[in-house]
Amino acid sequence: METVYQWKYLDYVWDNPEQKEEAINSGNYNVSECYLNDIDKADDGRIFVTVPKFFNDTVPASLVTVSDTIGSGGPLLCPYPDWSWYNNNNTCDNIVNVYSIYIKCNHIFVLDTGLGISENCDPKLLIFNLENNTLVKTINIPPDIATNESGSGFLTRPFVYFYVIQHKYKYTQVFISDMIGSGLVIYDSSKNSSCRVESDFMRATNSINFTIANETISFIADLFYNPLTEKKIYKMKIANLLKCPDRETANNQTELAGELSVQTGPIASAKCSIFTTNYLQSTIEGTNACKQFYPESMVVLAQNNETLQSVSGMKALKNHKELIVLSNRFDAFIFGINPNETNFFVVKFDLKKIQKEINSNTCTKYDLHNV
Repeated sequence: METVYQWKYLDYVWDNPEQKEEAINSGNYNVSECYLNDIDKADDGRIFVTVPKFFNDTVPASLVTVSDTIGSGGPLLCPYPDWSWYNNNNTCDNIVNVYSIYIKCNHIFVLDTGLGISENCDPKLLIFNLENNTLVKTINIPPDIATNESGSGFLTRPFVYFYVIQHKYKYTQVFISDMIGSGLVIYDSSKNSSCRVESDFMRATNSINFTIANETISFIADLFYNPLTEKKIYKMKIANLLKCPDRETANNQTELAGELSVQTGPIASAKCSIFTTNYLQSTIEGTNACKQFYPESMVVLAQNNETLQSVSGMKALKNHKELIVLSNRFDAFIFGINPNETNFFVVKFDLKKIQKEINSNTCTKYDLHNV
């Protein structure tokens, strides 16, 4: 494990000192209330991170790249694509509040929740071409798709799948998890439409306490196939999901992929390897997911009470042959940022090396149970 970046607090590359001063005076920027959440890496090496508006509107730009300029708090952040997406008055046409991102084939898929203290816009998915940083498409997600029947919903993480015919990209499908409404939003470019899929397996059955570095908070949240407070991971065939099945059909088409020992946060995968986080032990773990897995088949890849304390973003990068991980200090998120401490970390792993470690530790162990 190698530490790539670390921050005490987050600051931006401003156009000029007056812009920063105005942002502070207007309440648009408060260094003690800016937190990192998700991460991804472009083909050209740029690191993208998100700075969501978790509690208020004191985040001047919620999608940024990490610059080479080092400030007193750490590397300065550049708004993406530029400040004009955050400074104009057409609020819902702006980038309002980015929770998470997904980069594939030199395009970045930006999930904008549309929600802030002073904004109440419909969620949307923005697709930018990273070659020239231009907007390719905006996919607006209607309220009846973004929320369940009771009106509850909060879209959190997109996953992008490209349908390939004869080595050419034909269609794009995007799957977006609903953390609050317990469902999945699906966009299919072949139909230029979206739908919502729900099943009983997408819901957490109960709330439990998270204990991280001796700090505890009651938390309940859902992610597709792995509600945050659950240990089981489920799967459905993409072909079935694209048919937008009803709840009963989705229940029947859902299979158990495996079970973890404890709750997890973000999940990443590369070929047969699946990578998870263990909040209780501050570890990154992995296993072979091409067959059903169990807690005893999980391999601990790294443990660190500081740099892996509360992992919020993780991506397996095939082109860069890396697993990249973003983490926060849990007490900073709950009690506020102490600018004298290091509060945010980006670390990376050699993807080939940890996949080899997983395969050498899981294949024999698991197969012996079936002898």
